[in-house]
Amino acid sequence: MADSPIPILYRQGDVLLMAVDSVPADAQPVARDDGRIVLAYGEVTGHAHAIDAPESEATLLSVSEERRFLRLMADVDLAHEEHATIHLPPGVYRVIRQRVWGDAVADAEARLAEATTRGETRAARLAEPDEYWMYAGD
Repeated sequence: MADSPIPILYRQGDVLLMAVDSVPADAQPVARDDGRIVLAYGEVTGHAHAIDAPESEATLLSVSEERRFLRLMADVDLAHEEHATIHLPPGVYRVIRQRVWGDAVADAEARLAEATTRGETRAARLAEPDEYWMYAGD
């Protein structure tokens, strides 16, 4: 992966998977939901971006809610009720939940309010280099 000048990306709705070299050492396994790995739930419909594969083939790991990783030991399918199924090859992927710009502003304001309450500086609290935002234009 490190030799590739262009990252390998897979996108299904607001879930983006980016191939990475490894999982951070402090990542912990995430519990399955009814036997499936759920990468994200739809905010309105409750539909899920999910992988139905045994633990020997797929594992979801988390450092925090915003830093999650998918380790695939076999080919698996990422399914969702409203999107085409995506076939994923073995590898390690960073799971990124994309958001529209309006969500980004609300999240930044909430982080700033929390930081202010704890006496943290704005720059330290709002610096989130691993988040990806997309702009929803008019």
